[in-house]
Amino acid sequence: MYFLSRLFFYFKKNIFSQKANFSIIFSLIIILFLTVTSFLIYILDWYYKKTSMDHANNSAVLAGASKMVSNFNRLGYNFSNHAKRLLIDDVKKFIRNHVKENLIQSSKAFYREEIQNIVNNSNVMIAQQKNDLKNYSSLQNNIFSVSNNKIFYHLDVTTSYDYRLQLIENIFHHRYSHKILSFVPAMLTIDTGEPPNFLIELVLDFSASMLCGMDSDLETEDSDSVCQKNKNSKITALKNAVLQLLDAINYSNAQQQVYIGLIGYTTRVEKNIKPSWGTEKIRQYVSKDMDALSTGSTDSTPAMETAYRIVTADKKRSFWVNLFREKVTIPSLDFQKFIILLTDGENNKQKNDVDTIKICDKAKKNSVKIITISLNASPQGKIFLKKCGSSSEYHYDVKNNASLLRVFQDIFRVIVHNKYQVRVKG
Repeated sequence: MYFLSRLFFYFKKNIFSQKANFSIIFSLIIILFLTVTSFLIYILDWYYKKTSMDHANNSAVLAGASKMVSNFNRLGYNFSNHAKRLLIDDVKKFIRNHVKENLIQSSKAFYREEIQNIVNNSNVMIAQQKNDLKNYSSLQNNIFSVSNNKIFYHLDVTTSYDYRLQLIENIFHHRYSHKILSFVPAMLTIDTGEPPNFLIELVLDFSASMLCGMDSDLETEDSDSVCQKNKNSKITALKNAVLQLLDAINYSNAQQQVYIGLIGYTTRVEKNIKPSWGTEKIRQYVSKDMDALSTGSTDSTPAMETAYRIVTADKKRSFWVNLFREKVTIPSLDFQKFIILLTDGENNKQKNDVDTIKICDKAKKNSVKIITISLNASPQGKIFLKKCGSSSEYHYDVKNNASLLRVFQDIFRVIVHNKYQVRVKG
């Protein structure tokens, strides 16, 4: 008994001593700090995964809408219900593949097997809206009108991920998870009536590498020596292809419906021909003055930002944006809007690729169709341009002069026949 009483005495003495109090408080603070930090890391990681899924779904639904319109243009609008189901199934598969590719390329938030599980458990819904659009129209301030010349489709993409709380599982030895849900709905409107007016911005690479030949490999060769000696340059091939596009517009009697501008860039905007009706201003510049610069790196961000501000000039902007930026005006018409970006590879800095893709995403959310063309680009350059384009079908990989000419013929057909809008709800 004496031994126990002495033990209790010393225990109480040590516990309530000043040094012991400090040690206990310090330990509790460390434990609390580590716990809060762990939960903060979980919250940030959860948010990163959710944002990655939302971005992948958003990009996929926009690309799926472009794919759907492309299929309609190729096959027409009058076919059997069975054929329509096959077309829709093809688009659903395309959207799932696009979600997978986007998560792999754009996000480090998931392992490969996790991405595959997300795709396998995803749900893609495509349904035609036949009659009543009142509910949706009221939500969107009557953006969409019902008429005999319009076809409406709902596109919904849903993905989920079981987020496991490892810290809690380790403490309580029990499985704890929280489901991350990403739901992106959109409305596709296809206009089958009279051809609309077109707003087109050509965004062209004028950097030094455009003086090189179409078959030059800038990753393995000295670009300066190749570019100085080669007469069959990329910029010359580009001139011919652009002039052919302008000819096609004129021959189709569409010049009165085309409002077109041109931006040439290196690391900055070198040339900005503001849009105008018809092709004459662009033709004069391309045939007489357009050329690449003998020096200059590549950064497409300023040029794409300028193009985005031009094609969305009819959108309302805040007072501060209008105060500090040059005001751009375009006619108040229902334009079908296109940005055509052509370059021979990725930007010199990866950050510029990321910044450009952010602008591309903003443009696509505002119903701007983006067509990208790579001239003998590196694998990384092709990935960059595919991400920027409205869909994989809106990206062209060019290897020689003949294929570049064919690409601009295809682009003309895409511009003339694609009359649609896609709006992401919410």
